[in-house]
Amino acid sequence: LVKEKTEAEVCVYQVNLVKKEDIYAAANQVKSAQGPVWCLVNNAGILSGTELLDTPDRRIELLFAVNVMAHFWTTKAFLGDMIENNDGHIVGISSFA
Repeated sequence: LVKEKTEAEVCVYQVNLVKKEDIYAAANQVKSAQGPVWCLVNNAGILSGTELLDTPDRRIELLFAVNVMAHFWTTKAFLGDMIENNDGHIVGISSFA
């Protein structure tokens, strides 16, 4: 739809946000295929769907990995190019998560 409306090229990459190594590998793949990234939209987030005392520790760790740490790792993966090129934007979108 974006390409139809703007003629822009849109590429989608899937990555496991729990593993920083996967994030860094995907970032390298993106940069190799597309060149320096000038806009990063951090829009990942998950909910537990349960009250804190009913939420297993592993689920809390997963929530933290996706909702907090993944934002740091994706930002770290792309920020260097943005600084080097003196151009770039990072958009952090959050919700209840």
